[in-house]
Amino acid sequence: MQSPCSPTDNAFLSSFFNRRTADVRSIGYSELLCLSRRDLMSALVEYPEAKSVLEDQAKKRMKTNLQAQRAFSVDALLRNSQEHSSVDSG
Repeated sequence: MQSPCSPTDNAFLSSFFNRRTADVRSIGYSELLCLSRRDLMSALVEYPEAKSVLEDQAKKRMKTNLQAQRAFSVDALLRNSQEHSSVDSG
């Protein structure tokens, strides 16, 4: 199963929002490094193409997350439940 957001993506996205952590499970030896916000922003200044790609990915994921939040909100779930119960009883 593939994660929808890799630790690298999380680091980038968290630079725009709140800090986040990621749990990582390794089968073999792993070396995890931490990229600071300052270093990320410095690298993105030097590589504007990478910045553009990351920003596009972040926007797409934010849109997908917002759609999922709306679809699975309490109001939406209650509305679906009421629609199914009226169909079942009708």
